[in-house]
Amino acid sequence: MEVRLGVQFPDFKIKTTVGDYQLHQWLGDQWGILFSHPADYTPVCTTELARAAQLAPEFAKRHTKMIGLSCDSIDQHYGWIKDIHAYSGIETECPTQFPFPIIDDSDRRLATQLGMIDPVEQDSEGLPLTARAVFYIGPDKRLKAYLLYPSTMDEISMKFFVYLILFNYLQNIQLRHQLTGRMVTKSWYHQALVMKLSKRHFHNLLKLT
Repeated sequence: MEVRLGVQFPDFKIKTTVGDYQLHQWLGDQWGILFSHPADYTPVCTTELARAAQLAPEFAKRHTKMIGLSCDSIDQHYGWIKDIHAYSGIETECPTQFPFPIIDDSDRRLATQLGMIDPVEQDSEGLPLTARAVFYIGPDKRLKAYLLYPSTMDEISMKFFVYLILFNYLQNIQLRHQLTGRMVTKSWYHQALVMKLSKRHFHNLLKLT
């Protein structure tokens, strides 16, 4: 299955730590960010999920639902969540409660259909690992942007605040289009292709790192 920008994101049936859903139904009319990790319990993935949990309120302010994916089972996810709590210092009434659900993709069905299988890296049983991927899904259920990189690129994966910066930009583009009918500014071709932030906005983002 080919996933392309601007095309409707597949409406998978997903098994998660908070129940079974159709993805589109679960998203409702909000934005969505789906991100994958090679495996539960690994130090880097644990660090990354802890940071994602800490940033969950920022995504919620932007009317965005977060959902993770790993090629492990629901029971393994529950145990992993306890480790993430211990690492991050997050306190909850239930030890398996988490700011967002994690998908059980132990059969690698979604990873395969979304093209997220790393062709080189394998786990201890010789099964292919999931590449690190991030999908930005709009309220119209169309794919707005995505990132895909090898499971071994830990330095990038730990910068979860970068995902938030890109998400801000995507929402700004949509708002600009709604207000002006244009997807980019008139000066697009005369400037570097970077997001322009006010100093106050930039320093606020730095506080999230």
